[in-house]
Amino acid sequence: MNFDDYASHDALGLADLVRKGEVSAAELEETARWSIDTVNGTINAVVGDVPLAEGRQETSSDAVFHGVPFLLKDLAHGYAGVPCEMGSRMGAGYVNSAESVYGARCKASGLIAVGRTNTPEFGLSGSTEPVANGPTLNPWDLGASAGGSSGGAAAAVSAGIVPIAHASDAGGSIRIPAGWTGLVGHKPTRGLVSKGPQASDATVPLSVNLVVTRTVRDTAAFMDAITGPGPGDYVAIPKPARGYLEGLNDKIPQLRIAVCDTLPGGAPSDAEAIAASRAVAAKLEAMGHHVEEAMPDVDVLESHRVGHDLFLSRVANFVKGLAASMGREPGPDTLEVMTLSALEEASTMTIERLYESLANLERISLAMDTFMAEYDLLVMPGVSKAPFPIGYADPQRPEPSGLGYWEEEMPYYTTSPVFNVSGQPALVIPPLEQNTQVPLGPQLSGKKGSDALLFQIAAQLEEDARWQDRRPPVHVAA
Repeated sequence: MNFDDYASHDALGLADLVRKGEVSAAELEETARWSIDTVNGTINAVVGDVPLAEGRQETSSDAVFHGVPFLLKDLAHGYAGVPCEMGSRMGAGYVNSAESVYGARCKASGLIAVGRTNTPEFGLSGSTEPVANGPTLNPWDLGASAGGSSGGAAAAVSAGIVPIAHASDAGGSIRIPAGWTGLVGHKPTRGLVSKGPQASDATVPLSVNLVVTRTVRDTAAFMDAITGPGPGDYVAIPKPARGYLEGLNDKIPQLRIAVCDTLPGGAPSDAEAIAASRAVAAKLEAMGHHVEEAMPDVDVLESHRVGHDLFLSRVANFVKGLAASMGREPGPDTLEVMTLSALEEASTMTIERLYESLANLERISLAMDTFMAEYDLLVMPGVSKAPFPIGYADPQRPEPSGLGYWEEEMPYYTTSPVFNVSGQPALVIPPLEQNTQVPLGPQLSGKKGSDALLFQIAAQLEEDARWQDRRPPVHVAA
């Protein structure tokens, strides 16, 4: 299979070719590995292999992604027996010992893992520039960040290496890179995707594993394969009776849609990012939906502090355990300056501060629920600005004054982290028309449990926009 044919199909399309006998799973895997060899030297998206026996399982041809090549983010992928080095020198040589619900369901869906993608150290940054592996470059502009923490995954899918790749999101880490690389990136409703059995933690209800894709239907089909409770889940929502893919083309009633350009306390979005989200709002209004200006009363800085405190406490405990298991001392030879700063701050965390953050999480979730009771959909920029250049978010830079590293990055993706705190679904899609060098993806969000509606709206937009046909300058078919 040549690169152009390979890259012209999404994951469901490739699986259909395998079922029809027009191509074999082995041939697809070989093409994916050739694709890595072709472009990875330019963008540095893939940083490790996956042992053949651990990256797949035998599935019937009925498996939704039967024979489709897949990449694992080198962080929390949950595949037993597969290295997971977390973008860190501290984690070099670490191998997952247990299979997660996510990992088992990925394999059961027919996906074949062929490599591991770059990530910032422990997922702590919105840019993928770890000391351990070097920066991942954006296929649309090699001087720009591909985002983080799923930057390697997004760059690989955007460049055509694979049509679908594992990604995770604790503060925008699926949606930020999707927004800057022209992909579909979804953060599901809290509790839809199992975090069991090891990673379900009452203090960190922020993060979720999913994927980045080029088409809405691939994301919907993956949700069908992955959703549903698992053992040990702290928050668990039953799998919907009607499949996301099956309902993708259902008739949509007239919706009440809110549109805004930023959130209270957040940095203003750039004109180009606003134009991309306003184009979506205008398109939806032309489809017959009611659209009006409205902004939820949720302070961005407060939600960021909640996410920061909860995520920080989890990472600090994990790093201590990792250091003990690897026999390595935390220090400048094993950890980045940014991580060391985070550990130092975590050491001052009090139970009162942690409890206050959990209480504020509940309050922010209620405030967003109250707002969304009046609306079916909220449209806003998914990324607030064009991506910063490589080096801007260098994890070895001296600690800035004020509130720290994350506040330097936050103006670029103001509207992302709040939904990890509030629990609503949030879907970033490519712009309807790409009028900038690097895509600036708008974001759709809705009521808890409205993931299917977001997919239905996005599928209608995709039908006209044909964003899946766009290719960046660095691409396997180029």
